[in-house]
Amino acid sequence: MYYEIGVINQNIDFYCTYCSCEKLQTGQLVSVNFNRREAIGIVFNEQQYSSYTGQIKNITAILPYVICNAYLDFVKFISSYNLIPIGSALKLLCPFNLILLSKTVNKLDDKVSAYENKHTKLNLEQQSAMNAITLNEFQVYLLHGVTGSGKTEVFLEVAKNLVNAQILILVPEIALSSAIATSIEQRCGKKAFIWHNSISSKTKLNIWQNAIGGSPIIVVGARSALFIPFVNLKLIVIDEEHDTSFKQNDHQIYNARDMAIYLASILNIPIILSSATPSVESYKNAQDGKYKYLKLTSRYYEQATIPNIKIHDMRYTSKNTIFSKETIERMQYYLNNNQQVLIFVNRRGYASKRLCTKCGWKAMCPACDTWLCYHSINSELICHHCGYTCTNIQQCRKCGNKYLINYGIGVEKVFAECNKLFSKYKIIMCSSDNMNTPTKIDNVIQNITNHNADIIIGTQILAKGHNFKSLNLVVIANLDYMLYTENFRALENTYQLLSQVAGRAGRTGEFPAEVIIQTYNPNELMLSMIANQTEFYANELNNRQLTNMPPYSHVTSLEIISLDKSIALDYAQKLTKKFQSISSITATGPIIPNLHKINYKYRYKIILISKHSLQSNIQNIIREFKTPYRVRVKIDIDPYNFD
Repeated sequence: MYYEIGVINQNIDFYCTYCSCEKLQTGQLVSVNFNRREAIGIVFNEQQYSSYTGQIKNITAILPYVICNAYLDFVKFISSYNLIPIGSALKLLCPFNLILLSKTVNKLDDKVSAYENKHTKLNLEQQSAMNAITLNEFQVYLLHGVTGSGKTEVFLEVAKNLVNAQILILVPEIALSSAIATSIEQRCGKKAFIWHNSISSKTKLNIWQNAIGGSPIIVVGARSALFIPFVNLKLIVIDEEHDTSFKQNDHQIYNARDMAIYLASILNIPIILSSATPSVESYKNAQDGKYKYLKLTSRYYEQATIPNIKIHDMRYTSKNTIFSKETIERMQYYLNNNQQVLIFVNRRGYASKRLCTKCGWKAMCPACDTWLCYHSINSELICHHCGYTCTNIQQCRKCGNKYLINYGIGVEKVFAECNKLFSKYKIIMCSSDNMNTPTKIDNVIQNITNHNADIIIGTQILAKGHNFKSLNLVVIANLDYMLYTENFRALENTYQLLSQVAGRAGRTGEFPAEVIIQTYNPNELMLSMIANQTEFYANELNNRQLTNMPPYSHVTSLEIISLDKSIALDYAQKLTKKFQSISSITATGPIIPNLHKINYKYRYKIILISKHSLQSNIQNIIREFKTPYRVRVKIDIDPYNFD
């Protein structure tokens, strides 16, 4: 018998024919010889005859796993929609090697040793939202609630009502997974299993084997958890659905939120998109009736109100000062009242540039078209794009001047400033540099929760989902740089981030809460809409329609990458010219991005906009214009930005 096999982890976009004397199921995992190496394959089709005229190899071994048809359809959709080779897409379903797959299945212990049934009574809005969710049929629900409204409680109550089922909850940050898992255990008395890149392969394999074996299991994970091949999945939740972390931008490029919606449709199960600041696309889909709209308008605790937002004009403040005089006074007031203060600085390191005061020379990355950022902890200069690191430069490489300065504001600089201003208080700094393992993240979150920190200085790692009862003042230190980028979603992303950070304040209502936004552009339109979401979404949708941007068009970004600048440019020009000859497509390019070179490779962008899907046109044109040797074409369907 002949079988069409999808070979996993091979950059091929076709099925390979193998033969076996045994009758195999569709979805059966097998071992095959491919290019003189053993590889894992998945059976897609059985054939009585084969048109292949070459030698057909035997299947080497039959593995004890079968992936259900729904997930085979799912991975084919991922491949065709995102223009990912089928072999590469299959790697998402089975991210293990043959040696690991031969390990014995261990049944997961889903009992919690110290189970406390922490039943939280839902308020009327929460109860109404939960009652509107119908199980056992496909429907997209947009659960849109203000920060602190108890959205998590709603979808956990839905999950609790599912008995002996498999449940998947996707979160954007590793830092959120432990908190959600703990809430599930306290509410349901069942262990929630965490899945992300920091989890060992052995633990992941155990979860994967139990999921494919049909065991009742609740998984809380990052975007890669979407591809665990469950056999009895009954609910998908996308927490913080607006978050850009759900977009994978390397290797297999996809949007986990959008792919999850398709998976829910073929499994005929509900999917809940939860957010205090929904994406513009999800908001419009809800307004158009494509998604069922569930709204929570008030915070869970009756006494808790939305924090008072103050805009501090920094134009008349000394350029050598991070905080305005008024900000320092408000920080001191809250600290005097034993309240925690969060300072949001969305930049790693100490400073964004190392400058010469005489000739203006900047310390640049040798591999990228960008400057090196100064990190004070190890006195290093680091490229945040390729990872290049060197010791701090003490003398200008151009004129020899020995007086260099660190320009810009990062979390380390704010940490140093706070230690000068508020030396008697406990101060914690939180960024991906010092919160780079699950254990470190959990320890920091626990310290903040237990009020073992008075001032918390953090990047967006702390912006979402966390509930710190004593945190009642939020200071946003450096707003302006986030607004002015080539990203057509810049205003949306900044609005969401500001709203999420502001939402950390005043969660319980036990003390009046404030949010201070420091800016050199106090007249920025977005700032006037911080407290009025309806106005913001109406304004943003109007702008998108005027500029023909999503959700009013389909957009694809093609990135031409090569070590050879001239070859990349020549190929980008040929592709652009061809796309421009198609009347239904608006093609712009080749565009030189701000970062023209990353890790010694040159980049050119082509932006395609159409009222219709673009996949077929892209496939045909790239086949017609064969990609040159040493050139890579990175295809991003529905890009989040054009950087």
